[in-house]
Amino acid sequence: MDRFTPTDLRPLFPRERAALLEFLRSLSPEEWQLPTVCTGWSVHDLTSHLLDGDLRFIAWRRDGYQSPTGPTVQPPYGRAEVTALVDQINEAWVAGAYFLSPRQLIDQLEMSGIEYSETLDAQDMNAVGIPVDWVAPGPAPVWLDVAREYTERWIHQAQLRDATGRPPLDDRWALYPVFDTFMLALPNALWEVAAPEGANVHVSVRGAAGCTWIVRKTAAGWEFGSDRGAEPFAALWIDQDDAWRLYTKGISKSAVLPRIEQHGDPAALAAMLGMVTVLA
Repeated sequence: MDRFTPTDLRPLFPRERAALLEFLRSLSPEEWQLPTVCTGWSVHDLTSHLLDGDLRFIAWRRDGYQSPTGPTVQPPYGRAEVTALVDQINEAWVAGAYFLSPRQLIDQLEMSGIEYSETLDAQDMNAVGIPVDWVAPGPAPVWLDVAREYTERWIHQAQLRDATGRPPLDDRWALYPVFDTFMLALPNALWEVAAPEGANVHVSVRGAAGCTWIVRKTAAGWEFGSDRGAEPFAALWIDQDDAWRLYTKGISKSAVLPRIEQHGDPAALAAMLGMVTVLA
């Protein structure tokens, strides 16, 4: 996979939303109050956060609206400052939405999902958008931001399902694009790892939604490639259920390491295992 090959994930959003709504309608009143992996947030809270994400995206991308009095995310903030500000915005919404009933949340998510997809369909996927800093510094193409948006929605649905003892939405159509987007972070994660030119690094996710992603050291840095070449400079194999949890900070490295097969350069392996794929 070429790092800069556009990937249009817009057709997946309605399918992911339909699966989310079906899942939410199956929950008992008690399950809505169960804790999630998101510290301090219940299933109800995390569901309301998804609605907030829809509405803010529509307000900004469709209507061009940003509150003149609310907090904004813009330079010169660094990653830590942006993360803190986003957390502040998220917590304010969740605190204000505690009174919404599950039925209201489901109905609103059904409506906002339609408007969200319509807003996505109107986007110029090749235009310059906001940064996706775990892939590369600076503005990113809109298609990459849209792919990041898809991963966020899949992740939160998986966290909701996990909290209620349901399996994740792990059909290949739904989960493979999440991993494929996550792996765009590989060159950035490996940037400071010293390796001879031509060295290959492999990450293999095992399971129905998995694949092997390969990056190669060139004179310009680390780039995606398909040539497996000689013995890899570093390689790891991880089951898909462990992979999505590890790369979304839902499980610690120490907990998952005994189940990961790995060999090769320690610095490269550490970079692959510590790869950042979310803003958190």
